Amino acid sequence: MNAQKTRQRGGAAGNFRILTANYKTETMASGKHNEAVGTLLVACSGRVGWAGYNIRLRQRDRWFGFLDYGTRMAKASKSQVTGDVVIADGEELNLRNRNLAAFLAWIIPGAGHFYQRRYFKSLIFSVCVITSFVIGMFVAGGRCVYASWNNTEKRWQYVLQSGIGLAAIPAGIQAYAQRGGGEPPLGDFMIAPKSSKTLDDWHKETASGFDMGTLYTMIAGLLNILVVFDAYAGPLPPPVPKSKRRESADSESSESAESSNSQSPNSE
Repeated sequence: MNAQKTRQRGGAAGNFRILTANYKTETMASGKHNEAVGTLLVACSGRVGWAGYNIRLRQRDRWFGFLDYGTRMAKASKSQVTGDVVIADGEELNLRNRNLAAFLAWIIPGAGHFYQRRYFKSLIFSVCVITSFVIGMFVAGGRCVYASWNNTEKRWQYVLQSGIGLAAIPAGIQAYAQRGGGEPPLGDFMIAPKSSKTLDDWHKETASGFDMGTLYTMIAGLLNILVVFDAYAGPLPPPVPKSKRRESADSESSESAESSNSQSPNSE
């Protein structure tokens, strides 16, 4: 009786070693780690005492998810996007609600990144964009941001300035009130010139400050548009030269060919 039990244990151990060797040599290349581990456990359940376990797909994913690390790193190099989570520099980055983050980034520079808990970028972006806008307003005497589309001036620059969001909204409110013939609700703040003479006087009073202020505020709006894009889509991967692209494509094709060759004996 004891000799029979010993033979059964030896056979179970041998089967376990054989299945383990097959798992290491055959299934690792195919990438189906979770299914292989589940098959291994089910096959050994009758011989090594694991018959009481009911292995489900979710349990295997939770217990053996670490085996997919190589697959995740391969996907990381391609900067794949999944929902609100992106792969950046080999690590997962949760953008949370990217639509809300983009809206917050447009309203207040850096607010979208603060919402995403990307605090360092939030600080850098807010300081750069807001500083550029404030400098432009200062050198122009606060008159370079306004909305106007009439015979006096077609202010196309305001389209770019409005990229900064909340700071440029008062100019739109003032223009809407002027267009209706009413009194601007904010007084002379961000109000459009009423005539060409008024616009000439602004240029004389500020010298080149009016044009410089317009340029600075336009740059601030354009920078914030890039900030909005970063809050929505995440950081862009660095550009890859064409030669490296060909090398990576050749390596991927060779790896796929090797994996298919290694799987062909199993299919037979």
